[in-house]
Amino acid sequence: MRGNEREEHEAGEVSEYVRKNLEGEDLAEEEVLHLFDMPLPVLGRIADEIRRRKCGELVTFVIDRNINYTNVCVSRCKFCAFYAKCEEDAYVLSKEEILAKVEEAVRLGATQILMQGGLNPDLSIEYFEEIFSAVKRRFWSFWRAFALSFAA
Repeated sequence: MRGNEREEHEAGEVSEYVRKNLEGEDLAEEEVLHLFDMPLPVLGRIADEIRRRKCGELVTFVIDRNINYTNVCVSRCKFCAFYAKCEEDAYVLSKEEILAKVEEAVRLGATQILMQGGLNPDLSIEYFEEIFSAVKRRFWSFWRAFALSFAA
């Protein structure tokens, strides 16, 4: 295909993917697999056109802060560079340290707090209850945007 023909073909593909999305029509397996072969700018055009038609020009974003409450982890995943390799590098943040980090994030305009950490067998459910209760008391209006995840 020459330049113009390729552009027309891509424009037709973009239109068809957009139409199916807007009409709630499932893609055929071949169409899904074809997405993996498309150039990134073409995928971007599909996504942007769907966003534009569904949401208009409104674009929003989240300002978040990841608070790593511990780097102690028993999983020792081979791909992970986060967990403490030796005891002297290990840490667990105190309630006061976590509250200070949440306060700083809120002051700087964060809209979401993510608590992330390793699988630390020394941390009881009470540790998390105490942290979450303190954050909820102090930052009630912010509480809806608070999430916890574990590494591993």
